[in-house]
Amino acid sequence: MSQSPRLTGLVESPVPGNRHAGFGKRSEETERSKDRNRASGRLHRLAMTARDKGCSFPGCSHAPGRCQSHHITDYALTRTTSVEDGTLVCGFHHREHAKLGWTCQMINGIPHWTAPRWLDPHQTPRRNRAHQVLVIHLACRHSSDRAGAYGQTSLDY
Repeated sequence: MSQSPRLTGLVESPVPGNRHAGFGKRSEETERSKDRNRASGRLHRLAMTARDKGCSFPGCSHAPGRCQSHHITDYALTRTTSVEDGTLVCGFHHREHAKLGWTCQMINGIPHWTAPRWLDPHQTPRRNRAHQVLVIHLACRHSSDRAGAYGQTSLDY
């Protein structure tokens, strides 16, 4: 049984420097580019995880492992991916935020979400603070474990 050829991606064209989709082997340059993009994607995700600590949609408590990377400015417009223009959102908010009328923008390097006008006539940008509660709680627990005779926590200072 013979195998049919399959579309494998970009291949070198007979014209130097020109590429097209077609049958054949992927070029080494294409493979190196894909490896760089994968590494870059992992670094972007780590940076967004450190900043967002989970879904950035207001009130959502999904952890980073349950989130997807989201381009704040549509990728089709910018053709770029960056931490400064990306955020983590859970699958539900990634699929539904636009349908629900919410928009996202960066303010001082932090993703903020704006509710639709019918929900918030003042259009006040909001950030998710659900993950901060956990961080503050853990910081208090950790410092109270080391508190000594006076029982001070980091919030007592």
